[in-house]
Amino acid sequence: MLVIIGLFVFLFIIGIVIYNSLIGKRNQVTNAFSAIDVMLKKRFDLIPNLVEVVKQYTNYEQSTLTKIVELRARATSGNLTDEEKASLDTELSSAVKGLMVTVENYPDLKANTNFLNLQTTWTESEEQIAAEEEELIMLR
Repeated sequence: MLVIIGLFVFLFIIGIVIYNSLIGKRNQVTNAFSAIDVMLKKRFDLIPNLVEVVKQYTNYEQSTLTKIVELRARATSGNLTDEEKASLDTELSSAVKGLMVTVENYPDLKANTNFLNLQTTWTESEEQIAAEEEELIMLR
């Protein structure tokens, strides 16, 4: 009889440990998504400044700058699923990378302090987002 009671107590304790572990993992995933959202918002907040500085120096296609601004507006509108956020992030990253490549044709812009600061901040944001995404992948 004591063996059966001991077995039930042991299984109950194991169940509690597993449950707590699962709750802990769920909280880690939620925190990782929150951290990514904060970093994405920081990056989205850089976009208007980046677009304005580039506009001042380039005759770049207006459609590309408009697309970047529209993507930012959609991203900051809220009510997006994680999949929609990821898709939008990919589109936005691609558009901004294209913009950064075009900047190479404008030596005055490359020497502009504001642009250089924005570019550095953008790169740091990208690295932070990538690190958080890696952490999220490891949690799953």
